[in-house]
Amino acid sequence: MKPAYPSGIQNSTAVAPDVTLHRIRQKRKMRFAFADVTDLTLGDGQPLAASAIDFSEFAPYAFYYEHDRLLLVDTPRKVLDMPFFYMAQFEHAHEAIALPLETLTTMIGGAAQARTRQPTFLFSIGRCGSTLFSRLAGAVGMLQFSEPDIFTGVVRNPRDPRVPDVLAVSLLALERYAGFPDRQLLVKLRSQSCASARHFIDVFPAARYVFLKRNIRDWATSFIAKFGWRTPELVRTLKNGYEAYDGMRAAGVDFAVFDYAQLVEDPETVVRRLGVEGELSDDVRQAVQQVMTSDSQRGAGIRVRTDADDVERQVEQFLEDWAAAADTEEIAFYGEDA
Repeated sequence: MKPAYPSGIQNSTAVAPDVTLHRIRQKRKMRFAFADVTDLTLGDGQPLAASAIDFSEFAPYAFYYEHDRLLLVDTPRKVLDMPFFYMAQFEHAHEAIALPLETLTTMIGGAAQARTRQPTFLFSIGRCGSTLFSRLAGAVGMLQFSEPDIFTGVVRNPRDPRVPDVLAVSLLALERYAGFPDRQLLVKLRSQSCASARHFIDVFPAARYVFLKRNIRDWATSFIAKFGWRTPELVRTLKNGYEAYDGMRAAGVDFAVFDYAQLVEDPETVVRRLGVEGELSDDVRQAVQQVMTSDSQRGAGIRVRTDADDVERQVEQFLEDWAAAADTEEIAFYGEDA
């Protein structure tokens, strides 16, 4: 038996193959949870011509795999300046459009059209400068999407045959929302998306890829202090990260790896990786300097959750567990504890 539709969809024409527009009556989700269509309680759907969708105002929010419904929500432009796109979408949306995946792929294209797209996808193990990297991209004129969760949902459905079209149509819709050429787009992904990197590589073989990592002691300290993570989550994240890197290397895609220390010490190298050629202009240098002297976690609002002594104890335990769990290649990639 299939699960029920989210409230507001089950009693509307959204269950038919039509496009429907809904007012959002209520919202409810945990702060860092993956975006899901069940986050939103929708009013009854009003029929909407597919050609009437304004992609400059509506952006993908989540895909309902059980019932093949993709949800677009109204997304004000200020959301692009906020630390987490998925969280800001949830907070600021007032309306939603529900439509079948096939309808959207017919309108704007699917996996076949995505193969030539050349955005930059930013993968990382988290807590290693991805926000700072995104702001550097903005300093050189790129438009960055910071963790749109329409991509994160793939992690829960890795074997679904619709994954290629979900990824493709989501990027194509975000392109329309941005109004920027694909080469000027940076999509920063959540750390969990490392588990889905192979899907991105298959769907977007012409894209540019960047992988960020960090000294594992500092990295683990940050995750344990801020989020209370334990060894299983930390080990899984590192192993998924290595698998993502290894997939990029094996596929021969255009990719680069940066360490957090390099990001801080040599931001111009990072900027050049984003496609800036020749001598950097004074304006670009000034913009980069401004980014580097500002707080890279501005507005994230993440508070320390664990006291310092307990953090230190947990970090030491994690490092022992990681040394026992990691393969030789993984230890070589992330480096010894230092």
